[in-house]
Amino acid sequence: MDLLERYWEARVTRGTEGIAKTALLGRLCAAAVQERRLAVPAQNILEGDTAASDVLRALLSSSVLTQAPTVMGPTANGPLQLAHHVLFDYAVAVTYLSQTPDGLQERLDADPDLLLFGRPSIDMYLWAAWTRDSGVFCALALVLMTLPSPGMAATAIADVVTDDCHQAADLEPLLSPDLRAEAGAKRVLAAIAIAVSLKVKEGSLQHPGVWAEVAERLSRTPARSLPALGVLVTDLASHRAVLDEQQLRLCGLAARRLLEHLWTQPPAPASRLAITAVIQTAASDLTATETLLRRAVESPQLEERGYNDLLSLTTKVSEVLDLLPGLIEDLYVAVLGHTETSSADTQMGSGSVLTLVSNRRQDFDAAKYPLDQALPYRPALGPPSCSGDPYPPHQHWPRSTRVFGCPGGPHVRGHQGRLTHVGLRLQLYAQ
Repeated sequence: MDLLERYWEARVTRGTEGIAKTALLGRLCAAAVQERRLAVPAQNILEGDTAASDVLRALLSSSVLTQAPTVMGPTANGPLQLAHHVLFDYAVAVTYLSQTPDGLQERLDADPDLLLFGRPSIDMYLWAAWTRDSGVFCALALVLMTLPSPGMAATAIADVVTDDCHQAADLEPLLSPDLRAEAGAKRVLAAIAIAVSLKVKEGSLQHPGVWAEVAERLSRTPARSLPALGVLVTDLASHRAVLDEQQLRLCGLAARRLLEHLWTQPPAPASRLAITAVIQTAASDLTATETLLRRAVESPQLEERGYNDLLSLTTKVSEVLDLLPGLIEDLYVAVLGHTETSSADTQMGSGSVLTLVSNRRQDFDAAKYPLDQALPYRPALGPPSCSGDPYPPHQHWPRSTRVFGCPGGPHVRGHQGRLTHVGLRLQLYAQ
């Protein structure tokens, strides 16, 4: 963009003919946009302006404009075009989109399809707005969300922000909108979160720490911040290696706030993603993470939400054992000791064409399988004795006691005790 600005200033706006050159190029760009082509007949540009021929010759002489090729070769009144398609995109942004006070909004309101034909020019226009004043850019973004089809505009806005945002404060008008602009801000933030997600997955995200800060800001009002908050937390947690210690702390805090909010809502797949994010960011605050996740294995939440939530926790059992050893025994006892009796239908996935159905009992039992895989029971060894008293064969025990001792046996408390307790079981079952 800097090179284009220098070129434009040197060959178009500089000198006494600068205004006339800009006006002529504006007419060419307007005709090209309206006709959806890059080349415009010379007579369309010169019509009604007898003095424009000298300006046209100057632009041709400086190679800003060239004569487009035709079957008959170059002709005096043949089509004209900008010397390069990138120069055309810049000229549309500078002359056509900037001709009116309302600029881009007015053009898109009159011609929504311009988002397709003129997308490179729109990107340049938005970038210029961002570099001039992020507050002006955010105000423009909110205005564009009032258009009949704001989706593509939101995508263009998101591309600029994810490439050039260096601090969360630049997005303040979107993070703290007034009530009238709240719906528009929510749409823009969702598009930005998706753009961040795509770029962090492909390794091209420029400033990942900014988005951890944005996620923390959004998590202060989670009910108003979905789905942007969920997308940011999920993907930043999955790629936490790009975050430093402070950024991970912010991401972890956002993940826990998100999960706390989702646990006030009916059970849904989103809470499983949040649980995964909380585990992935556990290192940011081990105590707060264990306190929060413990709620998942305690009554009445276990009975009410276990079928939906616990699979995300049990599939991460190895990470839980490494990071949160104080939780591991209670996780096994609670999950393997509970029998889900409800056979109410549950939906698998969100598809509307091919919808798969499970039920609560199957979903809860599926959460037990990763625990068996991580800490398998070997019947040939027999159950470990806790007190030396006779007890019935292991197959008649409650499932939880097959892992953590006989019925009524003692459970060692404290982090070190739990680690030893689980470690002994791991050694026993590995023999």
